[in-house]
Amino acid sequence: MTAIAREQQNSVRTLLETLQKAVPFSAGLVLTTLPRGGLQVAQPAKVSEAFVRAYARGFHTEDRLSWQAILKHKPVRPQDVYSRDRLVKALAYLTMFYTIGPMVSPIVGGVLIDTFGWRSVFGFALLLGAVIALGAYVAVFETRPPSPPNRVRGNILGDYAELFRHVRFTAFVLQSGFMTATFLVTATAASSLLKDLLRRPSTEFGIYFLLFPLGFLAGNFITTRIANRAANETMVLAGSLLSLAAVTTQSSLLLGGMVTPLTLFVPGFFITMAQGISLSYAQAGAMATSQKLAGTAAGVGVFVQNLCAALFAQLYGFVADGTVVPLTETTAITVLCGLVAGALPFAMARRMREV
Repeated sequence: MTAIAREQQNSVRTLLETLQKAVPFSAGLVLTTLPRGGLQVAQPAKVSEAFVRAYARGFHTEDRLSWQAILKHKPVRPQDVYSRDRLVKALAYLTMFYTIGPMVSPIVGGVLIDTFGWRSVFGFALLLGAVIALGAYVAVFETRPPSPPNRVRGNILGDYAELFRHVRFTAFVLQSGFMTATFLVTATAASSLLKDLLRRPSTEFGIYFLLFPLGFLAGNFITTRIANRAANETMVLAGSLLSLAAVTTQSSLLLGGMVTPLTLFVPGFFITMAQGISLSYAQAGAMATSQKLAGTAAGVGVFVQNLCAALFAQLYGFVADGTVVPLTETTAITVLCGLVAGALPFAMARRMREV
């Protein structure tokens, strides 16, 4: 080995091992996005493709999968980095990071509204969005090569139809959609009721809203501890039951006249905890429907989440009258639909075991 090659190998290995030590629980995720970026940082001009291949062969198995996917010029998917029994845990860790923004943004938004008026929120969002877009453009590279002109494109509608032919897939994505709708309706109603009915300032809403992302964070943490020791169907049903218990408790308290910030927000902690517990399992179950359509399945799952959340939030907006009754009615619909969707894969799996 030449001195230059040895220097390259040491610099690259040091960089990647440093990343692993910094974030040991998500090292695979970091390496999925940074292997070639790391090489560019180390020696952008002198690192050859042959050296990259040799280094990938020498690295440990889990990270080698992501290196090999990049060397073959293929997009890196969770399945390329994690085995099926670890996919749920990886998805849960990844989802935990989504809570950082919701934990901070309501407090920042409340301060901006109370200090500078509601228009300041849009200006702040515009500036922050520009920074994020610039960061993504500079730091995130594309692993998929340009498609050749003669590439045969698949029938995307046919792919959707193939996925929705599976009852388990439909149940998994609908369950995650109804769970997200339950959360969003609760958060929307809590915001308007706290402001209009209880006459509390926007800053106070931002503080109470922390309970929602904290619950989601707790649910995902529980998922990482359980991982593949429980079946997807079991954990999806468990999340549905916990959400039902939280909504039932909240509705009983509110309809009984106990309309306070705590009765509006504390049940939301358990609603989002239930969502965090079941979401990664529902995603993994949906993606396992068809190996070749795993990416499409993941996209459909996220779409259904947003669709259900938007539709039921709009429904609540139509029926809202300044009281707690529309909140209890709307969340009753979403949580019962989520329970039915969550129970269906569990019943199917149990019946299959009995046969």
